[in-house]
Amino acid sequence: MCHERMGTVMRVMKFGGASLSGVSEIRQAVKLIHEYRERGPVAVVVSAIGKMTECLLAGLRNGEEGESLFTFCFHLHEGLCKSLGIDSVILNPLNAEMEQLSENRKTMPEPSYRERLVAFGEQFSARLIAAALSMNTPAMAFDSWDAGIELSDDRGFLEIDESGYSRIRETLKEKTKDFCVIPVITGYIGKKRNGVITNLGRGGSDLTATALGAALKAEEIIAWKDVPGIMSADPGIVSSAHVIPEISFEEAGEMAFFGAQVLHPRSMYPARFHSIPVRIKSFLDPRHPGTLIRGEEGSEGFLKAVTGRGDVTLIDITSNRMLGQYGFLSKIFSVFEALKLSVDLIATSEVSVSCTLDESHDAELLKESLEKYAQVSIRRRRGILTLIGGGKAAPLLLADGLKALHDKKIEVEMVSHGASKTSTGIVLRNEELNRALNIVHSTLSEEVKV
Repeated sequence: MCHERMGTVMRVMKFGGASLSGVSEIRQAVKLIHEYRERGPVAVVVSAIGKMTECLLAGLRNGEEGESLFTFCFHLHEGLCKSLGIDSVILNPLNAEMEQLSENRKTMPEPSYRERLVAFGEQFSARLIAAALSMNTPAMAFDSWDAGIELSDDRGFLEIDESGYSRIRETLKEKTKDFCVIPVITGYIGKKRNGVITNLGRGGSDLTATALGAALKAEEIIAWKDVPGIMSADPGIVSSAHVIPEISFEEAGEMAFFGAQVLHPRSMYPARFHSIPVRIKSFLDPRHPGTLIRGEEGSEGFLKAVTGRGDVTLIDITSNRMLGQYGFLSKIFSVFEALKLSVDLIATSEVSVSCTLDESHDAELLKESLEKYAQVSIRRRRGILTLIGGGKAAPLLLADGLKALHDKKIEVEMVSHGASKTSTGIVLRNEELNRALNIVHSTLSEEVKV
């Protein structure tokens, strides 16, 4: 009967911690869910309230007793229940689980204890949001594993098991009476096949939302943030930055890798693979259309954005023996592999290889190992300015950008242009990065505005 009162388009809505940070934010989230529910069935994915996860982890690092952390977590949500007019009895089962965890603390390995403790933040959040929704519309809180979501580490890293998508769909359809009840699902946490509770790491809640969208064959996934969309540059650095109306999955992934605060690259994979659009919207300004991520191809001839990432190390590897020598690059990169170092950018010529690494890596050890094959120089405190977009016209946009930097006497130390034509990296000194971002964004402003 509920379907007679709403549309048929399925949407997945994901709310991060910032969009659930207090009473007014929670009320806004509930209002938005109800509004979209009138257009069609919805499934909701939530993070922990505000900075709850960070607070719990910080408490552990500072050596705080588990009981004080449990008390803090429970009383915060109890207070929110009171302010929202919700009976806090909904929190009692989780409170009992926390007490049990406290009793078992001394017999548990530290990693298991930490991951179980952190999980409570999202579990409390899901129950709170479901209860707030239920004041007007039936809703039900789900721990991700109760929604049919199973984590796999078969490929050496944790991910949501794609083979279980049909199980997720059927589980939720049955438990929510074909989505007449709104499911509110935890995002960051999950359970492995052996029943151990763990977390998906950075971008975990977004990954759960996109995987859920794929499993439910949603028309759209909406990620609610505290920003109006994906910006053409960091507005804290570039005052003329603006919201990008539409961007491809590849462009969004490159932006995230090179420092933009977008969805984590791995979280976009399920939506990209199953061709489900993802929209980034602001819970502070829900009428703003935000940014739509869809498709594989960007706009030819247009620069979508500039991003900046500081504190990288530039490595120059030079050897005349490299000229025409078979296997030289293989030897060089076997050193990187042995030291488990990941390269960000790379550029090669007949006699040299230049690449960038995160500054946290041990560059001196790398230098020592590489000097068996070539001369090596290290330049620290460099930054990467990345041009996103342009397609086949990217070289022309790069030329304009490089000329603008040259005119302002900013030295470029390396350029790396990928075969995908989606991004071009420019390496320069750290202290010049912010000025360079403003110059390039301003110079290419006509191309940036899509």
